[in-house]
Amino acid sequence: MKNIPKKIYLTLGSEKPSKDESFNELTGVSWCQDKVDEWDLEYISKSEVDKIIKKIISLQFWSADQDEYLKEVERYLKRKDYNIKLKLTK
Repeated sequence: MKNIPKKIYLTLGSEKPSKDESFNELTGVSWCQDKVDEWDLEYISKSEVDKIIKKIISLQFWSADQDEYLKEVERYLKRKDYNIKLKLTK
């Protein structure tokens, strides 16, 4: 198949769901390649996640300094435009 998006967003509707709401009870959920509302949920394809993990591991071997490693990983993710929050500890 051609032109498969690397990431998509689940669009949850025109109103932000409450934290107590179950995803299974939502109606009108769809997806889009672009973020529509601030509460849309970003999904990244498994094949793209696998590439990210391999790159992060390769950067670890490249850098001897942990702080520099974390900065390089963050730069890589920002270039790829992924909204991934890292919480790595030393």
